[in-house]
Amino acid sequence: MTLRLQGKRIIIVLWCLELGGAERQAIILGHYLSQVEKASVQIWAFESPGEAAKLCKELGLPSRIIPLRQKADGLWGLDLWDAVWTMAKLFRKERAEVILSYLTPPNIICAFAWRIAGASTCIWNQRSSGIDSSKMDRMASKLVPWFIVNSNHGAAFLFSKLGVNPSRTCVIRNGLAVTPIQNQRASLRQELGLDQNLFCACMTANLTEYKDHLTLIRAWRIVVDNWPSDQLGPILLLAGKHYNTYPMVKHLVDHLDLNNHIRFLGHHKDVPALLGAVDLGILSSLEEGCPNALIEYMAAGLSVVGTDNPGIRETLGEYGHPFLAPPGDHISLADRILVLGKQPDLRSEFGKNNRLRAEAEFSLDRLCRETTKFIVNALDQKTWFRRWGTLRPTH
Repeated sequence: MTLRLQGKRIIIVLWCLELGGAERQAIILGHYLSQVEKASVQIWAFESPGEAAKLCKELGLPSRIIPLRQKADGLWGLDLWDAVWTMAKLFRKERAEVILSYLTPPNIICAFAWRIAGASTCIWNQRSSGIDSSKMDRMASKLVPWFIVNSNHGAAFLFSKLGVNPSRTCVIRNGLAVTPIQNQRASLRQELGLDQNLFCACMTANLTEYKDHLTLIRAWRIVVDNWPSDQLGPILLLAGKHYNTYPMVKHLVDHLDLNNHIRFLGHHKDVPALLGAVDLGILSSLEEGCPNALIEYMAAGLSVVGTDNPGIRETLGEYGHPFLAPPGDHISLADRILVLGKQPDLRSEFGKNNRLRAEAEFSLDRLCRETTKFIVNALDQKTWFRRWGTLRPTH
C-alpha cells in the first residue's frame, strides 16, 4: 500500500478540546492519518482541555491549547488579528504542511494565517449547514483553496452565502465505526436501574443553545400524559454535558413536574452501550450539518424522532421523514414519539432500516479514505487563491 501522506506535517485546528461532534470526527480522522497514512499529526485548540484532550492522549495524538488574546467585541471573544499572527508563527515553527480547520473561528483564523506561515495547503471544514454569513466569513473564504463539508445543504450554504467555488469543494459525510450490535440490553438496563419492560427514549446532545431540549421537554409532558396506563414508562434520558442551557432546561423539567420521567445523565463515555439499553433515539435541534448523534442512533438500530431541519432530513433519509416534526412544534414532536412508542414492531422496522443506512452511508472507513484522497489531491494541485472574488493561480 502506498502511503501518500507519510511524514507530512498535518495540524488539525479546533475551537476547544471538549468532546462534541466536530471534535470527535477530527480526532478520528487524525488518528487514521497518523496510524494508517503515517503522517505527523497534531491537534490544536484555543480552550477547554476536556474529554477531547483525553481521547487524543488515549490514541497517542499530540494535542495542545493555544492561548489567544481576548477581545470583548472580537471573533467569539478573540482578538482576530493577534490570533492570526500567533497561529501563523506557530504554524511556521512547526513547519506545518497541511492545516485542517474545523468550525467558524478556526476556519477564519487559519484562512488568514496559512499563507503567512508558508503551509502547502489549508482545508476549511464546514460542519454545519450555516444560518447566516458575515463579511469576515466571506473575506476569509476567499483565501482558502479547499473546502470539505459534511452535507449537501452545507455545501449549498458555502456556494450561495460565501461564494465558494464548487470545484474546490468536496462533500464528505461524517463517519462512525458501525460495529455488530451486542445483545446486552438486560445488563445495561440493570446498570441504569431501568425495568426491562419500561419504554425508554434518549437524546444524546450537550445542553447548548444549538440544540432544542426545551421543545423536547414540553413534548415529553404530553407523552407522559397520554401514555397507556397498562404500560411502564415513559422515561427520557438526556445524555450530554451541562452547558449554558442546562439551568433553563432543568427549570422547565421542575415546572412541568417531570423529574420522575426525565433523567440527566451528563457526559456519557460509552454512548453505544447507552443506546443499546433504550427503545428510541430523539434529536430535537435548531440546526444541524450531519449530526453524529443521529448516526449513532442509526448504527444502534434505533428508530428516530427528530426536528425537521435539512441536516436531519439528509442524514436520516426519506424512509425516516414521517417522524420528523416542524421546528419548535412540541405537539407534533409528542405525536411522533407516541406513535413509535406505542408500536414496538414499527420501531423495529424503522430501526433495521436505519442500521442498514448507517452501514452503507456513514462508515468510518469511507470518511477516512475520502478525506485522505482529498488532502492528497490538494497537495498535488497547484496552489490557487481567490482575491476579491477572482480565481487566480500562483506560480
